[in-house]
Amino acid sequence: MRGDIATKELFSVQDEAKNIKRMLPHVEDVLRRHMSPTAPEVMQKTVKAFGEVATGKLLESLEWRYGLSIDDMIPRVHEVDPELPWNKGEGRAGLEVARFLGWLTRDRRIRLGKRILAACEAGRDVKLHYFPHVQRSRGTVGVFLITSQSRPDRVNTRSFLVNYAQMKYGVRECLGVATEPLGNGRSYDFAVGTQEVLDRLKSIEDPFSADVPL
Repeated sequence: MRGDIATKELFSVQDEAKNIKRMLPHVEDVLRRHMSPTAPEVMQKTVKAFGEVATGKLLESLEWRYGLSIDDMIPRVHEVDPELPWNKGEGRAGLEVARFLGWLTRDRRIRLGKRILAACEAGRDVKLHYFPHVQRSRGTVGVFLITSQSRPDRVNTRSFLVNYAQMKYGVRECLGVATEPLGNGRSYDFAVGTQEVLDRLKSIEDPFSADVPL
């Protein structure tokens, strides 16, 4: 943003608060030049969200704490136990997931966090609770799985969902996070979709058929 409007505004090195305010009138113009064709209502929503994040207004919301669920995942991607058999050959998965989550805006983290925590509450039963987060403009899908399955079983479920979501939504990259319902001793397992298994999934019943992307 700063680079795009460098010739239109004078920025001060030690006055970031005013620098941000100088950017706000140019947000829509810059976004239109960098985003694919976007419906007017979507553009206005995006501009509004940018302003709420940039000015810190979003942090005044009582819902900001929901976004901490995503924040909690990012540093945990480095806690991959190489002794667990399912972590073999997945060295890059955590870093790719961290990059994916790191790109999520604060408002998007809040919305995702709400859905994750709702799934954690519901996940105390024996059912699977999962959903995809589709970002077609980035060519990515994130799959979030919350289940009371044993850890080896949830890893297998996560891998299936990640690969199926990549096939279903036709994206270049699909990433997954699996965890247990609310409680002590929280753990995460991360994954990145693999191209070689996609063809085998085409005859499987769609597990996301009833879901609406966030």
